[in-house]
Amino acid sequence: MKTHGFRIVDMWESRGEQRLEFVYMLEWPDEAARDVAWRAFMSDQEWSAVKRQTSAQHGDLVGAIEDRTLEDQARRIAALGPRIVVIKGGHASGPESVDLFFDGARFERIRGPRIDTRATHGTGCTFSAAIAAYLAHGLPPLESVARAKEYLTAALQADPGIGTGIGPVNHFHAFHKA
Repeated sequence: MKTHGFRIVDMWESRGEQRLEFVYMLEWPDEAARDVAWRAFMSDQEWSAVKRQTSAQHGDLVGAIEDRTLEDQARRIAALGPRIVVIKGGHASGPESVDLFFDGARFERIRGPRIDTRATHGTGCTFSAAIAAYLAHGLPPLESVARAKEYLTAALQADPGIGTGIGPVNHFHAFHKA
């Protein structure tokens, strides 16, 4: 994959309909680079040979390779029932952290600066709790998510400096300004 400029952001196992799937979250600088890299990968003769050889020796171990964009994933999640889907972008790289919001009709990207900190423990829980709090105050979903991102960004910027490893976000940043 590195030959074709793929940057693996994350990887996990997922149970498909009848098989175990390995899911790779990949990142490219833009859509044009993604399209070029994907076409090169799918037509790579070495990859095709590995797939044929593996199938001949062990059966169909390498199933379908799919290009699933975050929008595709948001639609798949929405099809399971939720009215709103938010996919966090905190584990990607680059100067911005971009979250994807989908309400069943439109996609919105919510951007914020990427904060260089080790105080990242609890980001998902903090983000979801902040969204829930803003919704409880009657804000519309998109605004709730945008404000929750602002809150989380400020909590990350206010690294409390606890411990030597991955520390918690600073939930009390608004009360302890320097």
